[in-house]
Amino acid sequence: MRRTVNSLSVSALLLTLLGIATGAPGRNRDLTEDEARRLVIAAQSPSARKLPKLGVDFNNEFDKPDFYKFDVTWDNPKGSVVVGFFAVHRVTGEVWKLVICKRMSSADLRSLQQTLRRRISLNKREVKEFETTVPCEP
Repeated sequence: MRRTVNSLSVSALLLTLLGIATGAPGRNRDLTEDEARRLVIAAQSPSARKLPKLGVDFNNEFDKPDFYKFDVTWDNPKGSVVVGFFAVHRVTGEVWKLVICKRMSSADLRSLQQTLRRRISLNKREVKEFETTVPCEP
């Protein structure tokens, strides 16, 4: 019996070390709607973030279950109130501008993505697994 217990302990230790080496065990949850909203804000240009009454509204009419969709608007009395429509991957935090199907990138966005990925224990293998998932047709 003692040998079986020791074998099990060694096996468990090896699996744990293997998991650490491969970046496992992986995420403990998906991003929340609020975290996704923060990513959309971080994806905006500094000038867009200063627009009067900037709003980032969740839009639940989106047929891509891997993504949150947000409509970004502002108080523009002389023209269009629309800043843009954005999708955020629920796992990776990648932000896409939908009309032009462009992945957004900025220093602020990358920093927040890294912080949130650590928070949900997302490993590099999972990021790579989801990198081809897009919310639109490029």
